[in-house]
Parts: sequence; C-alpha cells; structure tokens
Amino acid sequence: MKLIEIVNSVQALNKLGEKDLPIQTSFKVTDILFAVEKELNNYYVHKDKLIQKYGTTENGLDYSFPEENRDKYVRDLEELNNMEIDLRVEKIKLPDNILIAPNALHALRNFIDREVI
Repeated sequence: MKLIEIVNSVQALNKLGEKDLPIQTSFKVTDILFAVEKELNNYYVHKDKLIQKYGTTENGLDYSFPEENRDKYVRDLEELNNMEIDLRVEKIKLPDNILIAPNALHALRNFIDREVI
C-alpha cells in the first residue's frame, strides 16, 4: 500500500482502537497500530527533512517555501507519499454490530478483510 494511505488511516485506526471488540480483533488492531506507528514516525522524519531542505524559517517553527523550491518540495513529497510499503499485518474482521462512519471505513479498507464487508 502507499505510504500516504497509511498516514491517512491513522485517525480511523485510533478510533477503531477505542472500540470494544472481540479479543482476537483487538489484538490484531493493536498489531496494526504498532506497525503503522513505525511507518508514520519514519514518514514524518523524512517529511521534516524535505521541509528543512526546501523551506525557510524565521522563528524555527513556521516554514515557508520560496517560489523556486515549491515545485521541488511538492515533487519530493509526492514521491514520499507514493512509496509502496509492505505492511505485514493480518487483516481484521469487524463484527456486524460495530458502528463506524463510512469515511472511517474507507480509510481502513487496507486493513479489513473485505469478505466481511
């Protein structure tokens, strides 16, 4: 899956992690959260490097991108976002009675056993 799909799934995974689920499903969700956390940390390290490489700051907190660097930053960030990651986690089966918003379900599509949906 693409790295950006992992990044975009974090909020939904965290919400899923707050639900009362069968123990086997909870265990798998925990495994997914640990695997995602590792990739997410790596993502932000590399994204910060790109920001520092192409951006400028006056106060050490807020970055702006000079016009000549914007396209380079966007290109490199897109390359980072589109990196294929082999996240070796077991897909989960959600119980029929779970309440989950459609947009959260969409964000979780790479982690859910589709036979159940």
